[in-house]
Amino acid sequence: MPRSAPSGLSIPAAPDAPAARRAPGLRTLLTLLTFVLSALGAGGLVALRSEQIDREARAAAGELNLQQAVGVAAAIDTDLGRFGSELLAQAQLVEESGALRQPVLLQALMNGLQAQPSHAWAGVTDAHGKVLAASAGRLVGMNVAGREWWGAAQDRLHYGDVHEAELLQRLLPALQAGEPWRFIDLSAPLREDGQLAGVVAVHLSWPWLRERIELFARAIPTRDAQLFITGSDGRQRLGPVGALGDALPLHVLAEEVPRGWRVQRWPDGRDYVTAWATSPGSTPFAGFGWVTLVRTPLQALELAHAGLHHGVWTAAVLTVLLATALAWTLSTYFLRLLARFVERVHRIAEGAEVPPPSRRLPAELARIDEVLQALMGRLHGQALRAGEARDVFLAQMNHEVRTPLNAVIGLSRLLGQMELPDKALRYVREIEQAGQRLLALATGALERSHRTDGGARLRHEVFELPALLDAAREAVEPEARRKRLGLKLDLAPELPPRLRGDAFQLRRLLLGLLAHAVRVTDHGDVSLRVRHVPLAAGQQQLLLQLEVPAAGGLAADNPAAQADGPVPRAHGAFEQGLARVRRLARLLGGTLAVEDEPGRGAVLQVSLPFDAAA
Repeated sequence: MPRSAPSGLSIPAAPDAPAARRAPGLRTLLTLLTFVLSALGAGGLVALRSEQIDREARAAAGELNLQQAVGVAAAIDTDLGRFGSELLAQAQLVEESGALRQPVLLQALMNGLQAQPSHAWAGVTDAHGKVLAASAGRLVGMNVAGREWWGAAQDRLHYGDVHEAELLQRLLPALQAGEPWRFIDLSAPLREDGQLAGVVAVHLSWPWLRERIELFARAIPTRDAQLFITGSDGRQRLGPVGALGDALPLHVLAEEVPRGWRVQRWPDGRDYVTAWATSPGSTPFAGFGWVTLVRTPLQALELAHAGLHHGVWTAAVLTVLLATALAWTLSTYFLRLLARFVERVHRIAEGAEVPPPSRRLPAELARIDEVLQALMGRLHGQALRAGEARDVFLAQMNHEVRTPLNAVIGLSRLLGQMELPDKALRYVREIEQAGQRLLALATGALERSHRTDGGARLRHEVFELPALLDAAREAVEPEARRKRLGLKLDLAPELPPRLRGDAFQLRRLLLGLLAHAVRVTDHGDVSLRVRHVPLAAGQQQLLLQLEVPAAGGLAADNPAAQADGPVPRAHGAFEQGLARVRRLARLLGGTLAVEDEPGRGAVLQVSLPFDAAA
């Protein structure tokens, strides 16, 4: 039900703050907060995702590098084990054929070994170290008893780690780019009747074995990886950078586990995904203690996955922008709802008619709407009761204060016209002046109360007309009974029971009419007739006709009997009440007409427009 703001209750508009001090709007704050939170969240997720990408890339590179390291180490061991087995078979052939005593056969056997590209040199010595036969006749007749490979092969098969050639360096064809010849030595003892009869040996070509290793590595491809071999002495055996014998102290990796991978800092100061695998050997080769290393630069992995990182950052930026745009849109939508709700609250507070709340209104705001309407209803009821109490108080004040004051002033004037001593006459004038001051104070209070009616806003509510009329009559009935007056209320049978309009102001008007009519009437009946005239568009013209007996005294001093003109000041309380009724009638969009006939009394007729209620 629409209501107006209770009298004295106002909803002030918030003053606009200076532009320099105006705080950011709620939409800006929500959008900024969403941007900051989404940026922080997206940044955290990007960091986690980037770390995951790097971790997966390192794991993939590490596993692939490990496959290559294990494969190359196994291939080297297999080849060296095969060469050892072949050398043992050759030694057995020499022993069984008696080739040590057949120089031509022995030379033929050595030439056959020389035919293999893996063999840089092959030869046989006697028990004293003298070369009996050799491939291409190199070193024949020389004593090699001082060579490590000869002394180590006295009782078993011997493998010698890669080393640079000494005796054969000048006898073998020169290698490209001036590279020196390097060998891996294999030697085995020759026996006759259980005694050492000589040594058979081959020098495996390191350039050939190096190409073989590169072939093995290409069989298990990696991306941007480099292959190294380091010995148990921490010296490089093979690698794309550095030279044989350079320090490469990464053999310690194999001391923890024989094979694996991790991010390792190399002697050059850079970090690499490094995989390693030890050389376990292959029968009859027991292994050199080599560690095969395969490394991939971290920088190469980062470049290879830069596209993924860029995609992650792009997705994060788009997510932040989308979240910010969504926050702006949702906050705009919500603030529009809130603005409409605030406007609705103002309309409720001002008493304007408001439709039922929209279904799109959030449940919380709908609940606040219900509470506000209930609160305004309570305040409205309190205001109505306060207004009625004020009207009754003003009516009583008008009678109880102004009437005695008028009597005091009138008697003082009469006394002032009598022949009195000067001192008594001075006292009478002071009494009259004091009464005038009190009357002015009372009149000023009444006028200030009347001026508050001008700022009232009309309400549009459905009310029960008979109940409102009965309430007005009951409010002045005690005063009428005290003065032994009759108070009649005559309602037309066809009068609509329900009207729509400002019941509060109508109640004040009725109280003003009845209270002042009773106050100026000494005997007889005060009669209020209520009629209505149907108008167009569902409106009703409500006619209030109040009859005051001639004893009320209005006819004697109101010959003009004017409808909307000023009321003469001589009539005291009735004139003040009549002026207030006229103001209320104008406020309600109606008129007041006064008919005063000598000897018959006064008739006041108020016409008020109201809408018919369904």
